[in-house]
Amino acid sequence: MDISILEDIGLTGAEIKVFIALLELGPSSAGKVVEKSGLQNAVVHRAFHSLAEKGLITYVYEGKIKIYQTIDPKLLLDFIEEKKKRLEKLLPELEAKRKLVKEIPRATLFHGIRGIKNLLYLMLETKSKEYFAYGGPQKALDLLKKHFWAGFHKKRISKKIAAHLLFHTSLKEWGDTINKWKFTSVRYTGQDFEELTETIICGSRVGIIIYLDKPFGFLIEEETAVKSYKKFFELLWEQDVRVYKGTAALKALFDTMAEELKQGDEWLVLGASKWSERFVEYFKGMNKIMKAKKTIGKLLFDEGAKAQIKMFEKDFNVKTLPKQYITPAEIDIYHNKVLTVLWTKTPRAWVVENKAIADSYRKYFEIIWRQAEK
Repeated sequence: MDISILEDIGLTGAEIKVFIALLELGPSSAGKVVEKSGLQNAVVHRAFHSLAEKGLITYVYEGKIKIYQTIDPKLLLDFIEEKKKRLEKLLPELEAKRKLVKEIPRATLFHGIRGIKNLLYLMLETKSKEYFAYGGPQKALDLLKKHFWAGFHKKRISKKIAAHLLFHTSLKEWGDTINKWKFTSVRYTGQDFEELTETIICGSRVGIIIYLDKPFGFLIEEETAVKSYKKFFELLWEQDVRVYKGTAALKALFDTMAEELKQGDEWLVLGASKWSERFVEYFKGMNKIMKAKKTIGKLLFDEGAKAQIKMFEKDFNVKTLPKQYITPAEIDIYHNKVLTVLWTKTPRAWVVENKAIADSYRKYFEIIWRQAEK
C-alpha cells in the first residue's frame, strides 16, 4: 500500500504509523497502539496530540482510559483537494481496514476548528434529503468564517439536502442571505436560548457543537436519538417552547422539580457551574429535600463550582467537568422532563416534557459522565 500521499498532505512518519495502526486496530488504548506501531510511548502520545489537533483522530474515555480512533478516511480529502485522485486510490484500502473492526463507538468527540469542520462535513455523508439545525449563534460564524459556511451549504445544496435552520437572532444578517438559496429555509428564535451551542440532525446522526474559543463537538449515531432530537426541533420550529426569565421564575422551576421527584427517583445534572453559585443558599434547602427523598442523583459540576461540589458530594454521586467543556448552561433531566438553565446575568430556563427527548438526553449525559473526573 503506497502511503506516500499521507506525507504529501503534511503528516510526519510517526503520525502515519499511528494513524495506520489505529485503522488496523480500531478503537484502541495507547498501549495497543505503541505495541502495534513499534514506536516509543512518548512518540505515540505526541502523534496522538498532533493528529487530534489536525482533526484526524478522536477519542472517548472508558473509565479513566482514553480510547482512540481515526476519523472516516474520506475526510482526508478535505486537507488537500489537488491530491484528490491519488488519495482516492488509497481510500479503498484504508476503508477496508476500518471495516474489519466489528464495533465502532456510537458517540465520537471532535476537538478544534478542524475537528468541527470534519464533524459538519460528516453530517452530509448521508442519503437523507433533510437537514435540521437549531441554536446557530454568531460565534459559529466568527470561528469558522463565512467562506467555510458558504462552501458547506453549497455542498449541501449540490446534494439536494433541504435545510431547516433555526438561528439565534444574532445571525439574522447571515440567515437572511442564505435564506434566498435553494433547499434552504431559515427562521429565528425569539427565545433567549444559549448562544454557544448548535444541534444538527441529519440522516442517522446528531451533531452537538459547543462554540467556545477552542470548540468541541459530539457526534451521536443512533436512531432513537435522531427521532427525539428531531421532535425537539419541531417544537422549537413552531415556537412551542416557553422561556422563563429571572430569579423568581427559576426558583419556581426548581421547586416544581423537587416536588415532582419522589423517593428513589433519578436526577441527572449536566454542567452545574460557578455561574449558579448565586443560588447557593437556595440550593442548601433543595439539597436537604433531595436527600430526605433519597433521590438518586448524578451531578456533573464545573470544577470551579467549589461551594456546590462541597455541598452535594456528601449525599450524591458527583463528578467534575474539565474547563474546556464548561459553558454557562445547565441541563437537569428527571422523569420525562429536560430543564435547561442559562446562567446569564438574568437567568433563563425552558422545560421540555417528552419521554423520547428525555431518554436521548440521558444517553448524552452518560457519554459525558464516562469522560468526567471523580
